[in-house]
Amino acid sequence: MRGSSDSRSIVQYHEVVEQALIEAKQKEQKAEDRLTKAGYVFFSLLFAVILYGAYSIIYTKNVQAYLTHVLSDQILLFLILILSVSFYYMKTKKDKLDKAEKDYEELLEETIDRLSDIWPTSEKEEVLVRFHEMKDKHDVNLFHK
Repeated sequence: MRGSSDSRSIVQYHEVVEQALIEAKQKEQKAEDRLTKAGYVFFSLLFAVILYGAYSIIYTKNVQAYLTHVLSDQILLFLILILSVSFYYMKTKKDKLDKAEKDYEELLEETIDRLSDIWPTSEKEEVLVRFHEMKDKHDVNLFHK
């Protein structure tokens, strides 16, 4: 009776580890998607600022008044402000992605280092099938660090 309880706790631990890996990978992918969207917004705004800035400077006839023109153009200043905010937003998303990647990599390395403790070695074929399933379904590679 006690042996079945131990094997059940091992299976539960192994399922908890798998779920933690899946959640960490999903968190990393979500952070990557958000960074991509923030990048698109930033570069779109950068393009708009460059386009509008070039347009407004071309139609300024006084060469010495470019800086004054830029500082007095409320639309251009507003676009630059929004561009700055979007850059900061993109930077925070990049930091979150770096943290998610680091957490996932640390969890993956720890899991790979402790494979024999987590998955029973007597069921090697089932473990390999599960590893392939994790790789195919969730993009979690447990075959190497």
